[in-house]
Amino acid sequence: NIQLVSKKGIEKLQADPDSLDNRTYPIALKEEITSNGVSIPNYNAAGIIGLSLASLRVVKEKSPQEYDKVMANTLKQFISVYERYGIDISGFNEDVLNIMVVGPSRARIPLIIKYALPPVIKVVEQIELYHKKMQLLLQSA
Repeated sequence: NIQLVSKKGIEKLQADPDSLDNRTYPIALKEEITSNGVSIPNYNAAGIIGLSLASLRVVKEKSPQEYDKVMANTLKQFISVYERYGIDISGFNEDVLNIMVVGPSRARIPLIIKYALPPVIKVVEQIELYHKKMQLLLQSA
């Protein structure tokens, strides 16, 4: 079960971490709404991460001999996604990823929060910036 939830929603789980089923993989999405704009959650990256965690769980249970190989490939994908979106990956390794896959809820929740995905773009801010640049271009012509 993959759930895309706000970072605040995940933080609420800290009060009762045992309520998180060990086969549920919530993916935290940061909400960075500013006074000038709205954010678009990063559903693409969240989907990749959620499906990867669930797939690793299935591999661990159905084909344990393949788990280390699949884990190494998945780790590379996670690092690529996290680096692309500016998430601090210091200390992120196979042990951390393994905890995110099969660890107890009390251990998984802080990792879910730490690796929450930022929004893709702040729409209105980007449109305003683009508009200002176009105005400057038109004025200089």
